[in-house]
Amino acid sequence: GTKLNFGYQRNTQWMGAKVGKPEDTQFSIGFSRDVLEGAKLLNYGLDLDYMDQGGGRATVETRALPGWFNQMGGMAAFFYAHVDADNYTLRNPIATRIYADGQHQGVRANGWAAHDAGPWRTLFGTEVAHQTHTATRYGHNYGPSAVTGYWIPAVELMRASAWAEQTWRGAETTVQAGLRYDAVSMSAADLHKRGTSPVALFNSSAQELYDQYYGAGTDNDSVDHNVSGRVRAEHKLGGDALGFVDLARLVRSPDHAERYSGNGGPASMVEVGNPSLRPEVHYKTQVGSTVTGGGHRGYGRPSPAGAWRFEGSGWFDSIDDFVTIDTARGQSGVVATGGGQVYRNVDATLAGISAD
Repeated sequence: GTKLNFGYQRNTQWMGAKVGKPEDTQFSIGFSRDVLEGAKLLNYGLDLDYMDQGGGRATVETRALPGWFNQMGGMAAFFYAHVDADNYTLRNPIATRIYADGQHQGVRANGWAAHDAGPWRTLFGTEVAHQTHTATRYGHNYGPSAVTGYWIPAVELMRASAWAEQTWRGAETTVQAGLRYDAVSMSAADLHKRGTSPVALFNSSAQELYDQYYGAGTDNDSVDHNVSGRVRAEHKLGGDALGFVDLARLVRSPDHAERYSGNGGPASMVEVGNPSLRPEVHYKTQVGSTVTGGGHRGYGRPSPAGAWRFEGSGWFDSIDDFVTIDTARGQSGVVATGGGQVYRNVDATLAGISAD
């Protein structure tokens, strides 16, 4: 029931180019930039005073090669984000004036080769990626440069991936199967940096917070070996109707915030990542159907006026080591009892239905 002023200014630029023919060799390149200013975030303690994010991507694909691998492609991409947030520019200042800045960068490159002949398509691919994430919190009521927390303590993420896919296309049925391996390494360089404010409560290092909330002796460097797999079958039901069954084992490593956040202070401001988090493992089953009409041509392709598409499905997801946000109260895996936001692994089951 509270009336709030809410708005922002946004400027977005995008440019791209594509040359070549899809059936032969095609090269594309694109860049984008998105600047958001003066964005008040409802139900959150900080607002986005300024955010500049963007990236670029270049791809090349060829589908007319001699030999068994008759198709190949590759991609190189980068992204960046710079964030300035505070709790006083867009709202009435409170006693504790907080400012935070974040820097995030990443690059990745991949390549693939495929054999596509008749009903069969076999594909192999690899990718490497590197990311860095840093965020620092300041208490401006203590001075212009008083650090009250290394929110993201200079996290570095490296990933190497390999995958294989097999597709069989029949007159009425298509079956796809895939297997993927990801090696994910994460570490943080500023774990032992302490705040510089005159209030000791804000000066804990990320490492001290991990020990306080999860117990001493936390291993902060992680290497995950994730194996995922998926099988999907589609069958034409007549007319423009299609039924599908999708079975998957999907593995996700915790992200930089879930593993390494290091915000101390009173319980209402605490956010402590958990370097000991295990990757999530999803066992997901989805069954559904898609119906189209009016000459609908599929996602991303222009369709004539009056075209339509409807999809409905039901899904069930059993998750080992789901990463959940929780409040510290001495529960399993947490030794602190005085509140504050923590992350921990739990087993979970999700199920639902959707219509689109």
